[in-house]
Amino acid sequence: MDAVMAFDLGTTHLKWVVVEEASGLRLWEGRDNVSAVQRGLASEQDPDHIWRTIQTALNEAKNYGHIARVAFSSAMHSFVVVDAGGRPLTKSWTWMDKRGQDAARRLRRQGESVRLHHLSGVPLHAMSPLVKWLSIKDSLPPQSRPVSLKDYIVYQMTGRWATDYTTASSSGFLGLDNRWLPEALALAALDPEQLPALVSMTERIGDRKGLFDVVVGASDGATAHLHLNIPSDGTVGVLAMGTSGALRTTQRTPADNPELFSYSLGPGEGYLVGSAFSNVGNLLAWLGHTLGGSIEQLIDEGLNALYQGRPLPLALPIGLENVRHGGGKTWRGRG
Repeated sequence: MDAVMAFDLGTTHLKWVVVEEASGLRLWEGRDNVSAVQRGLASEQDPDHIWRTIQTALNEAKNYGHIARVAFSSAMHSFVVVDAGGRPLTKSWTWMDKRGQDAARRLRRQGESVRLHHLSGVPLHAMSPLVKWLSIKDSLPPQSRPVSLKDYIVYQMTGRWATDYTTASSSGFLGLDNRWLPEALALAALDPEQLPALVSMTERIGDRKGLFDVVVGASDGATAHLHLNIPSDGTVGVLAMGTSGALRTTQRTPADNPELFSYSLGPGEGYLVGSAFSNVGNLLAWLGHTLGGSIEQLIDEGLNALYQGRPLPLALPIGLENVRHGGGKTWRGRG
């Protein structure tokens, strides 16, 4: 029986599920990303370690049905530089990486921040892959190219460079008109051919061995909305909680607000609009460890207190960005 395998390339965890068309969920599994490193301004993952983990998971998944399709979601703003042969020249910088902050400050001083936000929908920030590229481009060999972690994994599977609009929109290189932004390319000294082909999140590409189709997928923020079938009229917001958190809505037009992110969902599909905050996952793990109880219990108790008008405690946890819970732990479930 055919099955679909889906991977989520998270900031601190790699997760996957196998769903069989007839019998439903067969497997869910996840692992702490032991390749994730935070040191100084750097926050990065090893893309090849993640690729090897995915290969192992694919091999083990054969026990749960014939894998006909493999799909992806991924954290936003990841950044990998590869050479002309597709080999990584850097690790995968996560959204938490701050090495681009000097480049971001320089662009703000030059008055570029308002213009770039107006054209791309993405505020100028150190986590932007455009800014990360600008911070190191002068030290890179010719024909280097910036890609996302998901782009790199899809390339390893298929031999084709392709990115969906939601991932491209989080890079700072995509315009709100769903085309690579000439102004960003000029700043980066890049040709459009050095960036992946823009495709729908439902685009299917055959893998190198002809065993299954790879569904390019989308950013985690987009998939969190789309699977809930949220209307695109801006009337419903979604609070997403992972390593970081975000409050976003979907609407037909981008936001006219310099503080908000407007991510394209693709031509004619509208925009994912909102903003993010950091350390939700670490905060919940810390609270659970300190107060006892599961994350689900903590959320339920907090929501009940809000509904009943009871006061909530104010907590100021310090240094959570360097806290790691799990130590390489693997968790698993079977349907």
